[in-house]
Amino acid sequence: ISRYDVLILFEDFNAKIGREDFLQHVAGKHSLHDNTNTNGKTLSQLTESNELIIKSTCLEKKKHIKEHGKCRVINQIDYVLISRRQESSIIDVGSARGPNCDSDHYVVRAKFKERMARAECAQGPRKHI
Repeated sequence: ISRYDVLILFEDFNAKIGREDFLQHVAGKHSLHDNTNTNGKTLSQLTESNELIIKSTCLEKKKHIKEHGKCRVINQIDYVLISRRQESSIIDVGSARGPNCDSDHYVVRAKFKERMARAECAQGPRKHI
């Protein structure tokens, strides 16, 4: 992958990313979890080795709580990863609670703003007559 290409991953990693200090370079401080599970550590290694950032944890969002029976469980297991170079291109991340697919997962969405570079016209030297 070229360094100028944009790499975005929308995936259900079933990982819990915590707010530990060792994750600050791959994840933001707005995670819903305090501690990272095993899948979260694997995800952090994936992001670090491929120069990605977990954008879902970088943006502060309203916390949504899923209720399972009588207990209230807060889970954030679906993430959006993007190349570190294009990190500022994602301006919003969330979940769409529309279709019911008999699953505890929601559709993950992101707002993406591409910044285009201005192309220079190839011109030869001007001839003065």
